Amino acid sequence: MREFVSQIQQVASTQRHVLIVGEYGTGKCRTARLIHNLDPEGERPFQIIRCHTQKAEDIYTILSDYALAPITRPKSINSLILDPRKLGTLFLEGLNFLPESLQYELLKIQSWDSSQKTSESLQNDSIKNPGKKIRLIISIDLKWNSLQRDSQTIQTLLQPLQPHLLLQPALRERKEDIPALMETILRSEIKPRYDIGCKRFSPRTYYYCISYSWPGNIPQLRNAVEHACLVSNDWIEPEDLPLSIQRHLIRTRNEKNESFYAAEKQLIINVFTESDSTQEAADRLGISLDVLNKKLKEYQLMDKKLFILYQSQIFIAESKPEILS
Repeated sequence: MREFVSQIQQVASTQRHVLIVGEYGTGKCRTARLIHNLDPEGERPFQIIRCHTQKAEDIYTILSDYALAPITRPKSINSLILDPRKLGTLFLEGLNFLPESLQYELLKIQSWDSSQKTSESLQNDSIKNPGKKIRLIISIDLKWNSLQRDSQTIQTLLQPLQPHLLLQPALRERKEDIPALMETILRSEIKPRYDIGCKRFSPRTYYYCISYSWPGNIPQLRNAVEHACLVSNDWIEPEDLPLSIQRHLIRTRNEKNESFYAAEKQLIINVFTESDSTQEAADRLGISLDVLNKKLKEYQLMDKKLFILYQSQIFIAESKPEILS
């Protein structure tokens, strides 16, 4: 995560456009705001266009407020000339949710390139600092390999802009951030909303949350913290988490245990059949004779003949299953 923050700081110090690619709910909007706030000219306005909910008419209305001059042309988004004094950063959240025709219009706005000035903009005396330009930040709710495979149109449209690529890591890829995120959600969102008293996460709860994969990323974590906070006492325990998360963790733990026991059983079988005595097998396994006898009893393998029979049955079952049926 430190490397990702370092990339944000580097790109914020430039005037380059930015493309943020990541799964839904990984915090791309926060990243866009951070880039804007770290910009030396970050005092200029920051505008979000939520592409998954807003229509073409809504987008045109929003952008027209930042236009350089009164609009006299037909309502066409790519005909707008935006004033860099009125707008510092435009964040297109979820560009891939828009129709391709609308994506084309947005990315062809001339204001994205300060070197391309129309005669209308050059004649306008209100532009006192032509070196300023509006930073465009685009987020796409995809994995990068999916973008390469499925979004050729977006890549073609972005090519003239040459945006700096930021790969937003999923929550499961930065598990070290989960405890701090849980505390922030509890302190800044849940407590003020419900006016609850002092509640704290137990160490076991942190462990459970770090162990979970969070396919829904930060929104899922936020919902889990809210649920646990509302049903818990002063200490928030793993049992207060949503049942879906508890069941997944239990199922995962059981699967790991089953895999371990199967591997251990097979190791004992292999070592025991190659040894001349139980003591030799225990020595080769690095355990005491008592421990080995307990494991032989646990796996119902108390006699070397049973081992041989057991292996024979495995061989027969694999090669000629009809014999055992």
